[in-house]
Amino acid sequence: MSGSITFLVDRVSQGDDRAVQPLWDRFFMQMVRVARTRVGGLAYGEEEDAALSAFDHFCRRAASDGFKQMANRDDLWQVLQMLTRRKAIDRLRHASRQKRCGAVVSLEGDVAATTLDPRETVMESEELRILFDRLEDPELQEIAAMKMESHTNEEIARHLGCTVRTVGRRLELIRSIWQSELE
Repeated sequence: MSGSITFLVDRVSQGDDRAVQPLWDRFFMQMVRVARTRVGGLAYGEEEDAALSAFDHFCRRAASDGFKQMANRDDLWQVLQMLTRRKAIDRLRHASRQKRCGAVVSLEGDVAATTLDPRETVMESEELRILFDRLEDPELQEIAAMKMESHTNEEIARHLGCTVRTVGRRLELIRSIWQSELE
């Protein structure tokens, strides 16, 4: 199969699922970086979720109507960036709404299940404990916890009595520590 991006997009629009993987390999991590650096304020792991949702949206739309105006890889990258930013912003808005009113609603507007499998809950809590243990500094643990509770960087900075830029740097350190743990 040709490696040409436009060829691959054309193949996806014709329903060729084999063309999806090379596009994923080429663009997914860049999309994660867009969600992380251009939107900011997402909880750990939300960047990947936003990029995944954006990539899925792109593939479904390509298969249904084909992005007929897409002429080259630059056009594709512009579309992927736009979709990623929108999905990341949707996630931020959702977290903000959920924080304000306690509603449990999915990003698509469906009511989400409120019960979890107990085994999944235990596994997730154990994984979180391990990740938090890797953050030996109590302040880093507090920042991570507040971010998971959907606090903004501004709110965290006010709470800790530091600058928003300091919170951003510490969040990058947390991501780096956790990423190395997950690899």
